[in-house]
Amino acid sequence: MKKFFLLFTMFVTLLWVTQSCNDEQQRVATPRDVSFSLGLLRGGDASGRATAEIPDGAAVLITVTKADGTPVLTQARINILRMGEGLVTAPIRLEPGNYKVTDFWVVQDSSEILFLIPKIESQLGHYVSKPVPFVFSVDANGVTNISVQVISAQNHDPEDFGYVSFDLSVVDAPALKSFRIAVFVRSGSGLVLTDATAFLIGSMDYNQTITLEAKINTVAHDNIFGRGFELYIHKPGYVSYVSPMALPENAPQYKDIPLEVILEEAMPLDSPSISFYGHWMFPGAPVDLSFEGAGTVFIDWGDGYTEKETFDGGRLVKNYYAIKPWRTISVRNDLDKIIAIEAGTGVSYPDGMQAIDIREAVNLKSLKLMDVKLDYLDLSYQTKLETLIIQGVSTETPTILPAEHNLRDVRFSYWDDNYHALVDNIYANTVAKNIRNGYFWHSRVVPHETLPQDVVYKLEALRTIYGWEVYYNQ
Repeated sequence: MKKFFLLFTMFVTLLWVTQSCNDEQQRVATPRDVSFSLGLLRGGDASGRATAEIPDGAAVLITVTKADGTPVLTQARINILRMGEGLVTAPIRLEPGNYKVTDFWVVQDSSEILFLIPKIESQLGHYVSKPVPFVFSVDANGVTNISVQVISAQNHDPEDFGYVSFDLSVVDAPALKSFRIAVFVRSGSGLVLTDATAFLIGSMDYNQTITLEAKINTVAHDNIFGRGFELYIHKPGYVSYVSPMALPENAPQYKDIPLEVILEEAMPLDSPSISFYGHWMFPGAPVDLSFEGAGTVFIDWGDGYTEKETFDGGRLVKNYYAIKPWRTISVRNDLDKIIAIEAGTGVSYPDGMQAIDIREAVNLKSLKLMDVKLDYLDLSYQTKLETLIIQGVSTETPTILPAEHNLRDVRFSYWDDNYHALVDNIYANTVAKNIRNGYFWHSRVVPHETLPQDVVYKLEALRTIYGWEVYYNQ
């Protein structure tokens, strides 16, 4: 009994330690706000001259590295806020850890340094409490504020601060621009950093793919994007993030403070789905779904992009401008609410749609397909089907119908060896359910071959007895 109690106590302790470690890792991974409070040497500066005031609209240009020297911010511009009688910078977001400030300049319009923190080895370095470079730590449990003192550059030479010059030409943007981004997913009651893939799509003929790690990432982009680009963030099993990044308005604001993206979980990739595989026309042909009742579907476009659509009946037409032509489009979640599907790749034979699986759409009433090149079409699960239209086909596609259905509108623009079974099925179901005033159209053309009399009889019976409009080639 004592042995059991000891083992149980060790097990509970291990669970507590494991959960504590997980909670600690989660806190450590979350970026925190960091700001700097600015102080001036009142009553005279380092050489006894009157201290100038920091004007409204001024900003700080700051350079920060990690403790090992890895660049984090390079002459990043941070606005200065007036808080009562004090001055504080707008917060920046940094992961918990140790950092080093190597440059701290106060500027008015990025063309002239007004105040700065002197370097530690300079003549003015001993006048301030924290000459550069100085080290600071970001706490995982709250915000971080660092008090610093700056000295006016007026009436001083750059050498007094440890600089060769006050030339800010190096601040000009290089040929390669960048912004910072961090991607999160929910874990328990909080958020954790995660990896993902970013796509920068500037036009139909130029794009850029970036692998994002579970950290604050710096994303470099080429000026070839011109006025802007679309930013896509993909992660399998999650709804994709999409945002326009207009230049120069949007991307630069995330140069210092990272863009934070929280991905929403989608349906698991192994959950039930309906799918369409083929060669989709660039920029893309639409997928058209109609619903009965309220629900949600997740559409996986086959190239990493997943979107969430909420509906309350009605029709949903989606046209996704993908770059990858050969792909499988999948739809998941409330598939029983789908009552109509219309799909076409926009690509003619010999490509087009080459596979389709809609078994999970058990309440489907209408199916319209174009540009298909299927080995077969299995509709044996669609017992509520009323409309079946398959057009734009240049090869035979055997169609497997359920034994019972509600078909009253059938249109085929191809022929196959299954023609007799198709007519037999539709005729038998029409007789059994007394389906009247339907429509049948089939462009069967077989050189030097006529339809058997029993097939002709059934087609004519649909017309004369049940009031169907019937069109066929003998």
